[in-house]
Amino acid sequence: MLVKPVLLLVLLMLENIILLLNLILMLLEMLLVQVVQGLVVVPLLWMDAILVWMDAVLVVVLLLGFLGSGSVGSARSRAGESTGSGTTTKTAEAATGSTGSTEPTESTE
Repeated sequence: MLVKPVLLLVLLMLENIILLLNLILMLLEMLLVQVVQGLVVVPLLWMDAILVWMDAVLVVVLLLGFLGSGSVGSARSRAGESTGSGTTTKTAEAATGSTGSTEPTESTE
């Protein structure tokens, strides 16, 4: 289904936007602390803390989404690795070109 990857992509872009806002906010805080030392910085610190928590929640949602999407399992099955469903590992066979037999093969030189 195409909806889940698109949703994960949108969440990933949202997480990047939150990180960018967090960076801008932190730079603004450092500038304000240097210029004015007072209570002006406190609301910015609260906004920064809220953005950090939003980012942490988004990272957890993205991790659960990527792990639950089956993309890891389907990539393993495409590579021929065992996914626990009884498939055999064929990556070594494909990489070396051998079938596991000990008989010498003829070279085509």
